[in-house]
Amino acid sequence: MRLWRRRSTEPAGHAELTVRAVVGSGRISVTWAAPTADTGTYAHARIFVATTGGRPDFLGVIAPGATLTTDIAPGTYIAIAESYSSGSWGGGRLSGYGRSPEFTVDP
Repeated sequence: MRLWRRRSTEPAGHAELTVRAVVGSGRISVTWAAPTADTGTYAHARIFVATTGGRPDFLGVIAPGATLTTDIAPGTYIAIAESYSSGSWGGGRLSGYGRSPEFTVDP
């Protein structure tokens, strides 16, 4: 029997989302995509940004294919997207989770 521990930042029982962050002059633009075009399951996602090893900061909610652009301080980050099967985040069921590759914002 092989035992392993799931990272606490990656919830179980979800689809993998594609998350992309584009960096430019102290700003980032984040987009996400679901594995299927099922708008009932993947209608919107909460977007977060986190420093490497840090706690995520909420940036906003966007639809698939939309772009969230914001100012950001210099540092090394990842962008995170969490989609839910309901528009009610508190009562909705997590349907997807994804992280961008690590990126650096220069001063």
